Amino acid sequence: MQKSKSSSANLTSNTKTLSTSSQHPNSSSTTLFYQLLSKLSLLSHLNPLFVFLLLITSVGVFGSVIKYLSESSHQISSSPLSSQPNALPSATVQLSKEYIYAGSRLLAVEDANASAIPPADLAVWRPSSGFWFILSSDSSQQTYQPWGSSDDLPVPADYDGDGRTDFCVFRPSSSTWWVMRSSDASYYSVNFGQSGDVPIGADFDGDGRSDIGVYRSGTWHVRLSSEGRVMSREFGLVGDEVEAGGGEEF
Repeated sequence: MQKSKSSSANLTSNTKTLSTSSQHPNSSSTTLFYQLLSKLSLLSHLNPLFVFLLLITSVGVFGSVIKYLSESSHQISSSPLSSQPNALPSATVQLSKEYIYAGSRLLAVEDANASAIPPADLAVWRPSSGFWFILSSDSSQQTYQPWGSSDDLPVPADYDGDGRTDFCVFRPSSSTWWVMRSSDASYYSVNFGQSGDVPIGADFDGDGRSDIGVYRSGTWHVRLSSEGRVMSREFGLVGDEVEAGGGEEF
């Protein structure tokens, strides 16, 4: 009976010792617990500040990235190559058309970049025989055409408006013009002028056809092909050499 009480007392004493030992501040378990609690308490105090600083830093980094991407996009869009990815010129040249009018009359339709004036041929008129000799500028082919007599004056020009020069002579003895059309090889005659006049063939009214005209002692007399009337104008002095400009502006 005494021994049982002693054992019970020892058990109670051991239990108190264990309980007291578990609450002792110098024990290793208690020290680790308090250290962990202290760190968690410190983290709980620093966490709002840390989150705020992290948020500010993230916003700054995000803004820098957006600015960099925006500047890069602007540089690419402002590059001259970006707006013209195929900057090489096209091998096919598209020519626009030009419509040439004389008043309300359409004379020709031509390419804007093409030469509107065909190459000129070499030509001579031989009064002794009345023959014209022509050397083509395109093929170097020689042709000849009898038209006129020894007393005639050559006045070649485009009287039918087909873009080619017609054979023409002025015969002072009868004041007659003899014209062979290049368009159909037909011919006609016109009485205009008098002996001593200087014959002139040029497009004075701008209708695409050369007009018949003469220069007489400082006065020009021109039969306009567009109206059929005669225009007279004083210009020049007796003895002046006549130059009509080929029907074009100087």
